Amino acid sequence: MNAGKSNFRYFLYPVILFWILGFSLLFLKGYQGSFLYLNSHFATFLDFPFFLLTHIGDTLLVLALLVFFWSKNKLDLLLTIIIAVLLSGLLVQLMKLHFFDDWKRPQIIFFNHIPPIHSYSTYHLFDNSFPSGHSNTIACVFTIIAFAYRFLHKIVLLSFGFIALLICYTRVYLGVHFFGDILVGSLIGVCIALLIIHFIHPYLKNKLGQLIISKNLNLSLQLLGVLLFILSIFIIYRDL
Repeated sequence: MNAGKSNFRYFLYPVILFWILGFSLLFLKGYQGSFLYLNSHFATFLDFPFFLLTHIGDTLLVLALLVFFWSKNKLDLLLTIIIAVLLSGLLVQLMKLHFFDDWKRPQIIFFNHIPPIHSYSTYHLFDNSFPSGHSNTIACVFTIIAFAYRFLHKIVLLSFGFIALLICYTRVYLGVHFFGDILVGSLIGVCIALLIIHFIHPYLKNKLGQLIISKNLNLSLQLLGVLLFILSIFIIYRDL
């Protein structure tokens, strides 16, 4: 996958459009109003699928999957994702805990709202809200995945963009984040990913591109991926 025309920009097209329309809605309806508007549009048959889908944004789960599938022939990209997720996650947590520590979740702000906000019955989060860590992670990861498969058909790259945005949207649908949280979270994730791709990945590719992963090491990494996946599923199961 190192020849042909790059279609990476097709991943960015829906993402940039989402930001333009999203920040316009945020400006028109406000931080709380934009959430109430979007959260009020739901279909109960989507509740459980969206609850499962939102957990793809869990750092542990997505890294477990990538460790399993990328450890053999995409080790440079796997390390790129790990570095990007760690840096962007650190920035998001710094913002949550020190700069926006009084920005509460919708489930706290609208505790007595009539009508009640829409949420999944057993899924309640009450820590700091801004920005969205899930949206940051999924935007960061999918940006690098799109880069890894940038020579595939443009429809595939567009699909990566729409899937990432849908996962981000589940945070509002399930009532655990304001719309502004996911806009800023996704913006941080994409920007950090692009910076790491540009400045760090070439170095990693140069150092690891010729590295031949032994069968035992690859098996060990895949086993690690399976163990991390089981742990992440256990954590998700607790929320059911």
